[in-house]
Amino acid sequence: MKNLVRVLSAAVVALAVSVSAQAQSKNAPGTKVAKPSSYQDSTPYRGVAQYGGGGSFTHEIQTYSTRGGFVAGKACKDCETGTTIDIGASYLHYWQNNVQFGADVRLQSLSQEVAVGGSSATLIDIIGLAVYNFDPNLSNSFYAKGGIGLYSVVQDDLSGYENKFGLQVGGGKRFPIFGNITYSPELNLVKRGDIDFAIELKLINLGISWN
Repeated sequence: MKNLVRVLSAAVVALAVSVSAQAQSKNAPGTKVAKPSSYQDSTPYRGVAQYGGGGSFTHEIQTYSTRGGFVAGKACKDCETGTTIDIGASYLHYWQNNVQFGADVRLQSLSQEVAVGGSSATLIDIIGLAVYNFDPNLSNSFYAKGGIGLYSVVQDDLSGYENKFGLQVGGGKRFPIFGNITYSPELNLVKRGDIDFAIELKLINLGISWN
């Protein structure tokens, strides 16, 4: 009986010491309290990974310097001077799971001296795009691209131009250059209407991104 009393007394003393130590540790200045495992960050989801000047982003514009410009001159020695304006760009919006959607727009203005059919022409290509990035860090990622839309092509009788349904498949790689600017060379296979597939290589292709 005495042994049982001694054991119970020792247990009570140990419990009292443990409770006192815990109370002191909670009240001690500078003591860090761990967050419970059920804690959740209240920061709203933005749809992209962390963005920090060249990281992931929400919006992107790519400009195609290889097919953008203004030309004024002669096509041959005895030809009349003509002008050509060719501008192209694409816009992509980040959706989720490394996927972007957007559009590619190209505008060409041809004077009658250089246009097929002898009349000036304004040509517009509009292509809907879908892009899958293989790395969450979009600014340094390989990507696959596909698109469908309308292309301007020369009519079969060479009397002018017309729009035909077409598609493109390909891909590229972004290389961070400075801040939010990337270098993005691309290789695409493009089918315009009933014309055979063409290979389109964009070597001078710059992108600008932001959130």
